[in-house]
Amino acid sequence: LQGPKFRVAELEGEPVQLNNGDVLEFGICKDDNDNIRPGRITMKPTIEQKALVRACQAGTTLLIEDGIMEVKVIEKCSETELKVQVTRGGKLKARKGVNVPDVEIDCAALTEKDIEDAEYLLQLDPPCEYICVSFAQKGQDLQELIDIMDRLEIPAEKRPKICPKIEKPQALTNIDGIIAKSQALMVARGDLGVELGVYRVPFAQKLLIARAKQAGLFVITATQMVESMIENPVPTRAEVSDLANAVFDGTDAVMLSGEAASGAYPVEAVMAEASAVREAESVKRRLRRACPPTESAKLMPPRLHVNMGNKRQETDDSLRKTKVVASLGPASWSEEMIPKMIEAGTNIFRLNCSHRRGGDFERVYPLIRKYAAEMGKKVEVLGDLQGPKFR
Repeated sequence: LQGPKFRVAELEGEPVQLNNGDVLEFGICKDDNDNIRPGRITMKPTIEQKALVRACQAGTTLLIEDGIMEVKVIEKCSETELKVQVTRGGKLKARKGVNVPDVEIDCAALTEKDIEDAEYLLQLDPPCEYICVSFAQKGQDLQELIDIMDRLEIPAEKRPKICPKIEKPQALTNIDGIIAKSQALMVARGDLGVELGVYRVPFAQKLLIARAKQAGLFVITATQMVESMIENPVPTRAEVSDLANAVFDGTDAVMLSGEAASGAYPVEAVMAEASAVREAESVKRRLRRACPPTESAKLMPPRLHVNMGNKRQETDDSLRKTKVVASLGPASWSEEMIPKMIEAGTNIFRLNCSHRRGGDFERVYPLIRKYAAEMGKKVEVLGDLQGPKFR
């Protein structure tokens, strides 16, 4: 389930140039013709977006287009109108995303579409194994999904594991309440990187994985893990290091998004992740022994000779414990591609409900179960609810 997404409205004409220091109006559309124009930025009047503007105060920072542009509220004129100053300019186009890192948005975690998608996922037979709730800020956000399960009288043994996607700073503050209602957790580094700032994400990732593992949760690390493989057949060195460090942190799974759903090399991306995490697993114990956690210069750890770096690569995928999650999309959800993705090493397929239309899910889900059974592979399914969209 995708969760709340906030976006600016349509343009009245050409893209609008925002210059540092400019003072603009920022508000909810007054009518269908109240579009973005020089001097005014608008958002459609949805329940969620009204809640966003209502929550803003003087001093609140709003990030536009994944933080490329930034404005700061200098005056709250009403519950639907703000006056903002541009602190980082750029060219504003239609329907670009808006993030508000400092604000906990007072709106339902699940939209009407999320509820419809959740009901669909919960009635699959056999049931899917996980349901993600996007932009979870507190434990109550997950209770909404639990209430749907209760209403549909889903028996305990058929209930998917609830997996909050940690994407907002508020979730870090409220993490104990979130964990209390979860069986899994996703470190969703995309929006988390926008809201928290990319330089703080690695530390947050380590803290989240450690806390979730302490509570016995299944942990998925996601976003841009092999982003270059959308266009290239091999990962970069930095991407392999990122995968290895996620394993060293303790993650249970690593996820592919656009790489598997729409990239040019979905099978190769699965194989690259599987190879990287298996190699990391093979040296994790040695690394911990040679580099114990200590800040004391007096403690000498056991020595590990640098020549160990020449060890043969671990290639037996049957020993791999870290799971590979692959998002399905046009590049990978055909009847021809699904068995190839399974053979490459996919353990969990992600169905992104923001793309649930035209009967694709109804066609794909039985194929996953069919080919997994035929190939004798255990393959699970994760349904990702869309959540509120802010535009």
